[in-house]
Amino acid sequence: MSRYGRDPMSSLAGPFFAAVVLLAVAGAVKVLSPDATRVALRSAGLPSTRAAATSLGVVELAVASAALIWGGALPAAAVAVAYLGFAGFSAVVRSRSKGQASCGCFGASDAPLGLVHVAIDLALAAVAVALVVDPIGNVWTEAANTPWAGVPLLALVALVAWLVQVSLTLLPELWAARHPDSASSSTASVASPRPLPPKVAS
Repeated sequence: MSRYGRDPMSSLAGPFFAAVVLLAVAGAVKVLSPDATRVALRSAGLPSTRAAATSLGVVELAVASAALIWGGALPAAAVAVAYLGFAGFSAVVRSRSKGQASCGCFGASDAPLGLVHVAIDLALAAVAVALVVDPIGNVWTEAANTPWAGVPLLALVALVAWLVQVSLTLLPELWAARHPDSASSSTASVASPRPLPPKVAS
C-alpha cells in the first residue's frame, strides 16, 4: 500500500504518470523549439513571443518534475490545471482555425486539432483530479508497490503515453491525408496564421 493512496485509486497511477511524461515532453519541446507553439498561441489570439512559448514550456517541465519526484495532491492538482488549460486552449484554437491549426504541443506537426484532442485533455485532467482526492506517491514509491520492481507499471506508463501521443499527432495527420478535400474546403475560408518574424542577429 502506498503511503499516499490505496486500492482502486492506485490503478490510475499508470495513466497519471503517462500524462506527466507527456507534459514533460511537451515542455521540453517548447523550450528547445518554441516556434510551433508561437504559431499556436498566435492562432488563439494570445501573446506569441519566444519568451512566452519558452516560459510555458518551463512551467510544464516544473509541474511534471514535481509530480514525478514528490507526488501527492498538490502536483496532481497542477497537472489537472495544466490539462484543463490545454483543453480550453485547444478548443479556442480549433474554433478560430476551423480545426485546421496544430496545437503546437509536440513541436512542428501537420496534425489538425479535433474534438479528440480536447476529449483526451479532459480525460487526463479527470485522472489528475481523481488523484487530488486520493493522492498517490511519486513514481518510485508507486513502482516499488507493484510486482516485479515496478516494471509492469513503467511499461504501462510508456504504452499509454505512446498511444496518447499517436492519437494527438499521427492519427489526425493520417485522417487529413486521407481526406484532403474536406481539409482544403475548410481552409479556404480561414486565413492562415501570419508567419513568425525572421530572426534578427544580435
